[in-house]
Amino acid sequence: MGESLYKSCSAPDDHTAVIELSRPSASFISALSMTPFSIASPAALEKYDADAIGGSADQPDFNSPFGAQHPVGTGPYTFVSWDHGDRITLQANPSYWGGRPKIEKLVLRVLKDPTAKLQGLQAGGIDGFSAVPASMLGGLRGDSKVELYEGKPFDIGHVSFNSSVKPFDDPKIRQAVAHALNRPALRQAKLPPGTEDATQFIPSSLAGHAADATTYAYDQLIKESKTPRPTIEFWYPTGISRPYMPNPQDIFQSIQADLQAAGFTVQPKAKQWSEYVSGLLSGKAPMFMFGLIGTYPDASYFLNLYAQQITMGDFKDELKKLLAEADATVDPQARASAYEKINRKMMTFLPGVPYGNVPSYVALSTRVRGYVPSPLDHFDFASVELAS
Repeated sequence: MGESLYKSCSAPDDHTAVIELSRPSASFISALSMTPFSIASPAALEKYDADAIGGSADQPDFNSPFGAQHPVGTGPYTFVSWDHGDRITLQANPSYWGGRPKIEKLVLRVLKDPTAKLQGLQAGGIDGFSAVPASMLGGLRGDSKVELYEGKPFDIGHVSFNSSVKPFDDPKIRQAVAHALNRPALRQAKLPPGTEDATQFIPSSLAGHAADATTYAYDQLIKESKTPRPTIEFWYPTGISRPYMPNPQDIFQSIQADLQAAGFTVQPKAKQWSEYVSGLLSGKAPMFMFGLIGTYPDASYFLNLYAQQITMGDFKDELKKLLAEADATVDPQARASAYEKINRKMMTFLPGVPYGNVPSYVALSTRVRGYVPSPLDHFDFASVELAS
């Protein structure tokens, strides 16, 4: 890992915090809006060993007693219990600075199967769920007891390569895959309404989106050329749902069909989410589906994380250098130009193929009032109430 951006913090008075960085970072102010920067209790942080971080530098483990058993902050709800893999229970905070929440008790349940979520909502066992699959939207719109909320696209779904291994060390193969993906058909058949075709690795709403980045129209290049038709090991996750892949198996099968029609032989590898993420971060996955959900409005979030996660040979060092230069650029116009340059380079090198910027959908019982959808997938329960 590189040098930490954080250097020190001081409080010259009761209402001022001065944060000193180890290097210039234009994205830092935007990043402060992330949930991890929420204010926590200094006494609780110390008492419950918040700094007890295990794991490795590349894969840290933050499962300290503070985070898992005693999170203490300034939010609208206080922590009651966490039954891992099943539910988190929260209680209204009577001392909340914005006023006591209208819902006294919140139970956040873990339901991995979308059908189980739907059945729970229709039976009244739950009051709502997120990551609604595209296949359910039509039926839910016709349900008088359900309200659908759409969050504007602020994510990126992509198919990516380990471009250090065969056959993806060959740029022509990466280009052939990019052309083989029928992204408009994928969007129409497998992704929800409101999905935008992605042309690069950041949403079009962000400064730094390059209008002239290289695009790859649908074309079966391998099938129509004399290039040997390679075998591709293609990973996809199970037991997970994300806005950019509400049903990973459906997305995989659509892309697999496109690749096979273009002349590739596809070897599927289905992995549980934890094993899946570990495999792609360690470079074991030659080709895989992945994506990012935006947590703050800056190109650096998407591109920095992508550069950290994806194996892309010597190009990775060049990309990291360009990203560091862009983040150190304070002038907004010059900074946007720097990110446009990066996006053009990425779509020429092609470490992966972006396929969509996908809206997120939340389905709630009509008795839930006051919910406001967020493109960042944040859930603000402070002003939500339940009708009797």
